[in-house]
Parts: sequence; structure tokens; C-alpha cells
Amino acid sequence: MRCSARSSARRSPAAQAGGSSSPGAPRRLERGRRIVLAGLDSPAPRAVFENHIRAALSRIFDSEEVLVLQLVAAVSGSVDTFVIDKAGGRFAHVSAGIFPVETHAAAETGTCRPAAADTPFP
Repeated sequence: MRCSARSSARRSPAAQAGGSSSPGAPRRLERGRRIVLAGLDSPAPRAVFENHIRAALSRIFDSEEVLVLQLVAAVSGSVDTFVIDKAGGRFAHVSAGIFPVETHAAAETGTCRPAAADTPFP
């Protein structure tokens, strides 16, 4: 199963002040930004962000109603967590981390829609 997600961004005060981003999140969150979440039914789900960064996701929690996936960046330790409402197709995405010169945090919500296996978005 693949999911093409469009966000309706909500930025934290730190992000609004120009905080940086983790590998998966852009410096500025923008409404309509796309994320492809693939392999949601498999033991190895993954994310492809609009900036073409691909990342393996860990399945943190899975019930009939909710799926929680997380990635931890190998270099920085920054995290991206996705909480997906399986029935309603809504999701929340939280990104946070600390880099040598700055700390960041950002959150967004969006709608998850099934994506075809051959979607043009990588």
C-alpha cells in the first residue's frame, strides 16, 4: 500500500523564526507539500519526501485505527514521526532535532490518499 500525503502545514514558533529542518522536512513547511509513504502494510515501510530524500520507517505502533511510523536520521539523530488515522485518512507529521548551530521543531497535518504504484512522484 502506498499513500500520497498532502500537508496543511502548521509551524512551531521556532520554525517560524527560521529554524532548520530534519532530513525529511523542508526549511519552510508549505501547504500542499507531498510525501509518499510506501509499504505501509509491509514490515519495511518507507517515506519519500518532496526533496527526494528516501528514508526507512520504523513501525512504532499499529492498531486497527492508528499507525505510527518514525524515522531517526543516522547523522543528526533528528526524528520524523507520522501518526496516521487509518479510517479517516488524516495524518500528523512531527519533526524535531538539534544541529550544531540550531534546534528545530515543526508539525503539520494532512490527508493521506492511496497512490498508484507508478505515481510520477518518486
